[in-house]
Amino acid sequence: MIDSHCHLDFEIFDKDLDKIINQNKVSKFIIPAISINNFTKIKKITKTYPQCYGAYGLHPWMIEQHHEEDIIILDNFLNKNTSVAVGEIGIDLFNQFKGSKEKQQWFFIKQLELAQKYKLPIIIHSRKSVDLIYEILKDFKDITGVFHGYSGSLQQAENLITRGFYLGVGSILTYPNTKIRQVIQQIPLEKIILETDAPSHSPNGIKTNHNEPKYLKNIIEAIAEIKQTSIDKIEKITDKNTKELFKI
Repeated sequence: MIDSHCHLDFEIFDKDLDKIINQNKVSKFIIPAISINNFTKIKKITKTYPQCYGAYGLHPWMIEQHHEEDIIILDNFLNKNTSVAVGEIGIDLFNQFKGSKEKQQWFFIKQLELAQKYKLPIIIHSRKSVDLIYEILKDFKDITGVFHGYSGSLQQAENLITRGFYLGVGSILTYPNTKIRQVIQQIPLEKIILETDAPSHSPNGIKTNHNEPKYLKNIIEAIAEIKQTSIDKIEKITDKNTKELFKI
């Protein structure tokens, strides 16, 4: 199993990080940054644990903390360090972030230019902004990546897949009445990658104050139920997808 999106650099994991990484059936972990303040810690984790891979970017939730010079810092970091993707980047148009739409777009486009420059895939945050991001990506036809925590419609999903993108799916699938289950039912496994988004979004039935990569198995079980296929098949295909996208 590969967790394509987990924030193991967050402080909540500091005490038990070694146990979390080494004592479960997850074989690889991709750790996306949210701001320049995370870069050094993620790099340190990837140096200590070869099964961990860093992705570096500026998250839209942190938009008020980002400065234009952070793009230069990100550029320099990508130039000098190994990164499997530019991310987590994107646009969030949920109510509390609507006022920063133009600033979010500016940072998103600048980071797309860096992904293009370094020939890296992107990890996209797209809450209530799938259509807008899809339009922006028309100017970056050679870029691919994953729409993390996908929650859009089937039509949007089909558009993204045709464009070459993957859908990142997580714990929301474990909740029986979520609309995304119907979308995933109709999407080929070959375009799905798995993620926990730990420490956020614990699976249905798990009573804990934070999510962990070990709960990836709950997501696989949910997909097996939705698609009426075997757990082994889902694990094999989604692992292959993740390895191909991120070249790990």
